[in-house]
Amino acid sequence: MQTISSISRAELFEALWQKPMTQLSEQWGISRKEIVQLCEQYRVPRPPNGYWAQLNWGTAPERPILPTLDVDDLIELDAFRKQFDKPTSIVQSPVTAEKESTIQTKDCSKVQISVPDQLTNPHRFVKRLKSTNASTAKEPSNSGSSGSSNERVVQSWVSVSKPQFQRALRITDTLLKHWETRGFEVSVNGCLKSSDEDDEIAFSITETYKRVEKPKKDHYWREWDHVPTGVLTVEVHCEHFDMLRRRWSDGKVQKLETLIGSFLDAIPKYLAEIKQSRLDRECEQRQKKKADDRRLKQKQQVEDESARRAELMKFVENWETAQRIRRYLAAVDERLTEADASPSDPENLDRWLGWARWYADNLCPLTKSREHPIQPLGPTNAAIAELDLTSVARKALDGTGIESTDHLYAQSKEYLSTLYPNRPGVLLSELDRVLEGLGYNMDEKKWTYRWNR
Repeated sequence: MQTISSISRAELFEALWQKPMTQLSEQWGISRKEIVQLCEQYRVPRPPNGYWAQLNWGTAPERPILPTLDVDDLIELDAFRKQFDKPTSIVQSPVTAEKESTIQTKDCSKVQISVPDQLTNPHRFVKRLKSTNASTAKEPSNSGSSGSSNERVVQSWVSVSKPQFQRALRITDTLLKHWETRGFEVSVNGCLKSSDEDDEIAFSITETYKRVEKPKKDHYWREWDHVPTGVLTVEVHCEHFDMLRRRWSDGKVQKLETLIGSFLDAIPKYLAEIKQSRLDRECEQRQKKKADDRRLKQKQQVEDESARRAELMKFVENWETAQRIRRYLAAVDERLTEADASPSDPENLDRWLGWARWYADNLCPLTKSREHPIQPLGPTNAAIAELDLTSVARKALDGTGIESTDHLYAQSKEYLSTLYPNRPGVLLSELDRVLEGLGYNMDEKKWTYRWNR
């Protein structure tokens, strides 16, 4: 059975278009993600999503042609295949092989990672850094500051002098590629992230500068130059967590290239802490929301209770008032039965007693309200000729065919404005006053403002 270390690029291309990737993953003993990364890195076309279903229906697209690679890509492909080679040994039992695989997985981070002397097939983020060489590779400045570590970084970046720029790119390229080899992902901004979470962490590669005093001139103050030292540092940018290392730098003996494995080992710990911190913040937000909701409910309960009490007291007061009115009316009826009773207005006495009983029943919350015994005044329809109008209004209404106030009330504001176009507000104000004096509800018409009447 073929393995990923013995298969050629052409055979990989043929296998991808003959079997689904899930079967090839089981056959070669690697994950589907690693196969996808291998295809993207060495330009091996693979079937699109839904290809095998389309193949069953006879609608699958044509298979593309395998593109050719240059010499550097072939050398790197051969190096990638060799990392899967294992020395032959005696046949092991499945349990022993599983234990050995687990041990190798745990110790894979301790394998020495080498940085190549030449940058070949760079990572996509490294390509972007390389294309923006003018903005990323900086000359030493008088300030000597290449960015504060406390500054919130939204993407990974490289800030070194021009002599160290290619070295920084090679370190960044090796770091990102080995990070993806471990089954993780690199975001668009070059941040390191896990494959199943949205949490990410940014890093930077910077160079240390040394302050050197300039020769004194004709002035008395001191001036300084900031000279690059060639000492590179890779630093993670996130919240500070205790017992976790944040900076890896060149030393007197060791170089930053030998610390990439240690740096990559620390990143999953940072991602775990970032995830836990995010979950804690989300938990605090849920707690706060629950407490706020509870507080609002309690406030609403207090307001509802206060409203109920106020309504109850209003009912009690109205009931007591209605009882007092009824007792008074009963006393009035008893007084009227006496011979010497002399009402002040005997003609309207029955009408007043009916209204008082209606008012008591309408005020009492225990009885149903009845229709008002005294009908309200309605509008009085009158002829236009009988109205008390000014010469302006009389002249405007002449010849319009409007003969009564009901007919006038039915007219629109726009039509009446055309009867006196020079000063329509004057006409509308007068008609508003006249109709309101006859009992018409002029609030509905809105012919003019109330303050202008």
